[in-house]
Amino acid sequence: MKNFDNLQERLTLLLSSFDSLSSENSDLKKKLGLKELELKSLKEKIERLDADKSVAREKVTNILQRIEGLTQSA
Repeated sequence: MKNFDNLQERLTLLLSSFDSLSSENSDLKKKLGLKELELKSLKEKIERLDADKSVAREKVTNILQRIEGLTQSA
C-alpha cells in the first residue's frame, strides 16, 4: 500500500508541475507575440527614419550645391 501512496504522491507532483509549466508556456507565448508585434513596429519605424534620412541628405546636398554655386559665381 505504501508504494501506491508514493506513486500517487509523485503523480500528484508531476501533474502539478505540468499545470504550472503549461501556464508558464502560455504566458511566454503571449509575451512572445507581443514582442513580435513590437519588433515589427520598430522595424517599420526604422524604415521610415531611413527614408526621412535620405530625404534630409538630398536636401542638404542640394543646399550645399547651391551655396557652392553662389560662392563660385561671386
